[in-house]
Amino acid sequence: LYEIGNPDENSPVFVTGNFELTIRRVVRHLKGIDSRILVCDSRGINIWCSSLAGHFSTEKILNAINITRLKEKIGHNKLILPQLCASNISTKRIKEETGFECEFGPVNIKNIVEYFKNPGNREIRKVTFNAYERAEMAAGTLIIPALFTIMIFNFIDPMKLIYILPAIYILSFLNALVFPYRFIRDIRLWSLFYGGCIFGAFYLVFTVILNTGIMSYSIAISLAAAYLVNEFEGWSPLVKFEVFSSYKIPQITIDETKCIGCLKCIKVCPKNVFNLENRKSTVVRLSECISCKSCFTQCPVDAIEHSATSPG
Repeated sequence: LYEIGNPDENSPVFVTGNFELTIRRVVRHLKGIDSRILVCDSRGINIWCSSLAGHFSTEKILNAINITRLKEKIGHNKLILPQLCASNISTKRIKEETGFECEFGPVNIKNIVEYFKNPGNREIRKVTFNAYERAEMAAGTLIIPALFTIMIFNFIDPMKLIYILPAIYILSFLNALVFPYRFIRDIRLWSLFYGGCIFGAFYLVFTVILNTGIMSYSIAISLAAAYLVNEFEGWSPLVKFEVFSSYKIPQITIDETKCIGCLKCIKVCPKNVFNLENRKSTVVRLSECISCKSCFTQCPVDAIEHSATSPG
């Protein structure tokens, strides 16, 4: 349990995981807000991936509450959870076992001030993937293949790294820019196509036209690029667990006789799939659903049926 500024017993408590980059960003954006951060075990993984993989769970939050003796240190009963953990957290159970009410903050901690001003703002609850975020991800995902490339070519010919690593970087950022506009939507087919085009281009230029005979350049660069493209849609389990099956638009059904218009499905949905009409939740953008199942998990009256929760 960490303190930001000079919190008193009524200061807000934010829950997060133990991924270092996440903690650093949370601390940076909470500067100026007297508060506490309850860091729970997420296996050193970011909240989105850790929750969907089942690591950042209700049990981990309960353990953190008990270990830190949180109830003895604050004078209120509210916790602010990351929105992207909603798929794997039972707020009902947390309340039953500890008395803490749970709210879900914004998707991105940078919007925390807006959240306090207007928690109903739909924009701060929607996942984005703009050019800056794609470039940031491209820079980060290159680390692993870069290390493998260095290890391999360090024994073959270290000088080749001077050409190979910059080429992989450039191709990774190029994919980041064109990613939303690609004409092949399936990420696996797109990665094969992208890697194949790169291999063909490099082979044509260096082997056929220039007759340099450096096939290893083409192989290393095209394989690394194909790997990065396949990873780029996300290290998220939403992608990883569906590697061998084709994506299908899910089916969501809302029982209007049960729906109480509590807005929870709207608050936790990262793609703004739902709207409130006549005090009832309505599915209006089904094609945007990414099957995170947060709506199903957080509905307090079991009014939502989601095909992603059905066996098979």
